[in-house]
Amino acid sequence: MMRRLLLFAFWGIALVPLLNGQQTTQVAFIPTQHAWANRLLSDIDSLGHTQVLPLNPFTYGTHRLAVAEATEWEAPLGQDGWLMNAIFNRDALHLNRKNFSLVAHPTFDITLGQDNSRAEAVYQNTRGLALQGRIGQNVAFYTDFHENQARFPTYLEGWIDNSIERPKRVVPGQGIPKTFKSDPTQYDYAYATGMVSWQMNKFFNAQFGNGKNFIGEGHRSLLLSDNAFNYPYFRLQTRFWKVQYTNLYAQLRDVNFTLSDGTYARKYIASHYLSVNLGKKINIGLFETVIYGDSLGTRRQELAYLNPIIFYRPVEFAIGSRGGNVLMGLQASYRASAQLHFYGQLALDEFKIDELRANDGWWANKYGYQVGVKGRLAQPNVYYRLEFNTVRPYTYGHTVGLQNYAQYNQALAHPLGANFQELVLQVNYYRGRWFAEAQLNYQQVGRDETGQHWGSDVYISNRDREQERGNETLQGTLTQTIWGQVRLGWTINPAYNLRLETGLQIRQFS
Repeated sequence: MMRRLLLFAFWGIALVPLLNGQQTTQVAFIPTQHAWANRLLSDIDSLGHTQVLPLNPFTYGTHRLAVAEATEWEAPLGQDGWLMNAIFNRDALHLNRKNFSLVAHPTFDITLGQDNSRAEAVYQNTRGLALQGRIGQNVAFYTDFHENQARFPTYLEGWIDNSIERPKRVVPGQGIPKTFKSDPTQYDYAYATGMVSWQMNKFFNAQFGNGKNFIGEGHRSLLLSDNAFNYPYFRLQTRFWKVQYTNLYAQLRDVNFTLSDGTYARKYIASHYLSVNLGKKINIGLFETVIYGDSLGTRRQELAYLNPIIFYRPVEFAIGSRGGNVLMGLQASYRASAQLHFYGQLALDEFKIDELRANDGWWANKYGYQVGVKGRLAQPNVYYRLEFNTVRPYTYGHTVGLQNYAQYNQALAHPLGANFQELVLQVNYYRGRWFAEAQLNYQQVGRDETGQHWGSDVYISNRDREQERGNETLQGTLTQTIWGQVRLGWTINPAYNLRLETGLQIRQFS
């Protein structure tokens, strides 16, 4: 067994866009970053169909603006002049006309710290530009570009450079890097995000973009998460009565398959999510998705999967046994009060009732579940979350490697893949412009060793499984990770989340 303690302190000025147009337009994108999204959404009725992120800006944009304005009101600064307002309260540059508005500001994330397992300092230097606006009353847009250089803690560097099963290097969630200054410990990479949202009428909203999506109430999602790299997508949302129905179509890439023209192999995903309110406190969501493709690049979009109202399993069967990888799921939430919110998920990849009853560990009983509670304490500025996630071996994988539930070397659901258990605790405090955020993760994973497949790595074909029966969660090489973080800081400008912060990360792996 190997044990390692990682200490990582950082400080700097971080500007992460929250995609809003402060006082220029009443539409605003709410991001998928969960610490901020939870705060933004905490006062929205839980039956507002807020499980799909990014939210429709025409429905929830005013709430994003209200949060920024409340922060400014609680701790006003520099309201006597244009320059001071631009620094402390408002967007850096904006135009507002009757049928057009535009907001522009620089984006950057500058951090510096020390990892006690290496002599060199760790750092991140991100610079970019973000634009947002509207055209008329029914079209909103957002785009940004970021250029980055970084040296990461050793455990992240080890993940990026892992060449056992996935030879292509990928920075988690941010794409393929190059070596910076001929130093293999430093990375140079860039990424872009963009989206256009069209509110067609009272019932229909269409969004086209290159970015990430998230489905769920939790810190994690076992259905669709935002930890993998950006991808092009089209999303159609239909909302009426107590129902919201989301259709999501996207093109993904497997960077470990290169086609003859030099591009990475394409695969496609089609998803449905039906959200229904039952009474005043309960929300139920039904999810299904199919992912399909081939390593030769000969397969294109399956028209059968574009039907917006179907169940995918019969279609997959009709196309052929390798027609796609279907995943189904259930999302449920119960809001006992404004301060107490229970939620959970069930992900079903593949199972048979008879095999479940047999209880002999059949490999293809592939599922996972999540249970959690979140809310605010009696002090309205304290937000908390306690969440448990577990997924059985071989879930999200497939016999056809390209049809795994993954994108750019990362799982599309939980970042640990499968064959794990995890407990997450978060406590965040906000008072005016000051904030304190703390998080503790306890993870157990049954990992795959070289040449073995016990069900953790979703990129390994399920045909290479170790055994047919007797499989159980955490089989393989049992590892344990304790990861904790505390951050203290001050918000310089609440309009676009310009923050000065310092913090400490501790990681123990065995």
